[in-house]
Amino acid sequence: MHFDQGHIEAIARRLEEMRATLVARARDAAWPMDPLDRREIVGYLDMGVAPEPPRTVPDLMKSFLKSCYTHSVLRNFLTSLLGEIPTPPAMGKLLCTVFSEPAFLDDNNWYPDALRAVATRIQARERCDLASPVPRNRMTRVILDGTVEMSKRLERGIDSFYQAVESVSAASPEVMWKYVRDFSKPIGFVGPALLCDFLKEIGFLQFVKVDHLFPEGIPTAS
Repeated sequence: MHFDQGHIEAIARRLEEMRATLVARARDAAWPMDPLDRREIVGYLDMGVAPEPPRTVPDLMKSFLKSCYTHSVLRNFLTSLLGEIPTPPAMGKLLCTVFSEPAFLDDNNWYPDALRAVATRIQARERCDLASPVPRNRMTRVILDGTVEMSKRLERGIDSFYQAVESVSAASPEVMWKYVRDFSKPIGFVGPALLCDFLKEIGFLQFVKVDHLFPEGIPTAS
């Protein structure tokens, strides 16, 4: 598909129309909307306020798992338990409730290796089928796989992690796409879309959460 300047300008106008519609609805108190969605639409799309990157590893890990759990099945499951869409600060309490595991309430257990040890204990206790998409099994698999990958990427510290993401975010779309694919590939039930959501939510707005999967990589104009 070939995109000329006219196509690009038409797409830009349509995106602006959609942005304006979302903002108008978010600012209309009578329009039914989850409070978190309302705050984020106004903050990000109207006021241009980007999320602040987490400054500690435990907070970063909570943001990571929150995004990994935004698949509709898990998001609906967790929202039903919490009564609202989960946020990173709620993750400790939420996982404590899901797994009856108080260790999630201690920030010392939110470093990758310690968090993996908690998930390993849960797996040994409950013998979860890690290939099953059932919410609790799926959540356990994400913690086990995700903490391995995050431990590697945080080996040189949180600042080095951010510097690496910043470097990739300034590169070409192809480089960015390869980064999120490589990052998400070892993590069961987590694809590039959820990884993009994580990076976007910690302040790297160049990583837009994709809603369609492209088997051969990112789509290119021809």
